[in-house]
Amino acid sequence: MNQEKSSSSDLLEKGVEGAEGEGSVQPEDGKVTGRVREFWTEEHKFNEWFRVELALVRAWADEEDGPDEEDWGVLARWSGFDLDLYKEKWPETRHDMIVFNEAVVCTNERWRGSWTKAKRWWHYGVTSSDVQDTALNLILRDTINAANKFLFRERWPGWLPYYRLAHYLTELLSGLHDQLGYGQFSGPVGTHSTVPPTVEERACEELGLKPEPISNQIIPRDRHAEFVMTVVRVIAMVNAQLRAYGHVAMMDDVKRWVGPALENVALWHERDLSHSSVERMMLPELCIELGRTVDFWRSEIGRLAVEHDG
Repeated sequence: MNQEKSSSSDLLEKGVEGAEGEGSVQPEDGKVTGRVREFWTEEHKFNEWFRVELALVRAWADEEDGPDEEDWGVLARWSGFDLDLYKEKWPETRHDMIVFNEAVVCTNERWRGSWTKAKRWWHYGVTSSDVQDTALNLILRDTINAANKFLFRERWPGWLPYYRLAHYLTELLSGLHDQLGYGQFSGPVGTHSTVPPTVEERACEELGLKPEPISNQIIPRDRHAEFVMTVVRVIAMVNAQLRAYGHVAMMDDVKRWVGPALENVALWHERDLSHSSVERMMLPELCIELGRTVDFWRSEIGRLAVEHDG
């Protein structure tokens, strides 16, 4: 395509209609916990899926044999989907990605024009794991950013060890941010048989990610295992500092996920989804507990009074 296409940077902000519904921040949550809890709502997950799918369409539009200007003009008007329609269609297949994309297409059917021809480019060439794993890494990075933002939001008291620990924890979490900065659009079994590498590169760039160099249907779970072990480590280190103030994090609850996270690295087959059920519980629980830990640490240390001799 030689003609200039509309920029999709503003379109990536579009998402689920009515995302302020269920799962909003609860009053008892601290600032970090409340923000992190938002990342793990169903609405936010679908927002990220839509964002990933739209980046993919934009990447296809730059291919010579991709959607023409008319098709892209139709797709560029798409604006999320109706969550109620998703729930209505769910019993038909009970496959979240199929139902999600059906809901997106049906919601945006009002954009007629070449709608019937254009819709084939939505989710074109990719698997459910391409979209879900890329969106998952975006959500995990958002969690890390929220924790890091509040670790250094305020000046710490004059006791140097607290400052050093905050700086060290920020470095640990920043390393995770880099470790999770990968997406994939490589098609069945990661062979690029249905999606050329150029599309993957452009779609990842649109999302601020790099293409996963080693994928086989999913993004390798050693990245997520490192995330789990580092988060447990951070919670344990903060917990050690806060014992004097009567706060003990739910260490038994968070450390139990280290074993399953490591077991998830080895899959029985390239298309195996055995990691999925564990991650649905493990990752939200760890992220929310990280938020709680950071909130409590800021609250307790903020009340310290440091007396200087002389």
